[in-house]
Amino acid sequence: MDLTTIQPQKAPVMIGDHVLSMRVPSMSVATEMLKILSAVDLERLIDPTSEMFARFTEDEDDIKVSVLDVVTAIKDLGPKLIPIAREVVGHQFVPAMLAAAIACLDTRRTFKALAGAEVVSGSAAIDTDEDGAFLGCPEVRALIKEDMTVSQAVHVVMEAVQMADIFGSVGKVIGALMPGSNDETTPAMTPK
Repeated sequence: MDLTTIQPQKAPVMIGDHVLSMRVPSMSVATEMLKILSAVDLERLIDPTSEMFARFTEDEDDIKVSVLDVVTAIKDLGPKLIPIAREVVGHQFVPAMLAAAIACLDTRRTFKALAGAEVVSGSAAIDTDEDGAFLGCPEVRALIKEDMTVSQAVHVVMEAVQMADIFGSVGKVIGALMPGSNDETTPAMTPK
């Protein structure tokens, strides 16, 4: 196996005006991020939005939609769609993006980068678990909460999910567990 394929990747991200290099999420960060994202009930938006788009006609490669079509669809489906969108987007999605961005960026690496740039204090309090693993820094979390935009948080989460290759990794594990698997790119699973 070529170990360069599993080396940590990095991606540029922003907190307000500050550009950072985010590394692929660790297992604990990915776990926290996915736990946060799984609480967003995006499925509730699918039925009403599908119903709205189904009203618009398709003509080969072009979708023909008049302003009247959109206004009529909103008038008819708005009472159903707006409360769901308000709940999912306003009360779930945006807070989840903030929490997931904090999970991805409230790391020892971010703390050191921000302290080195004198954005946060190098002597700021940090939280650790009983093993001494970094759990976060209140100053870093405050900076993210105060300065990060929604689009920056979405970018952080998208980069983290892409770098972590979560779905690809699940597929590799399932493939390795299948009888007769001899794919050289996945490690063989042998019982002890």
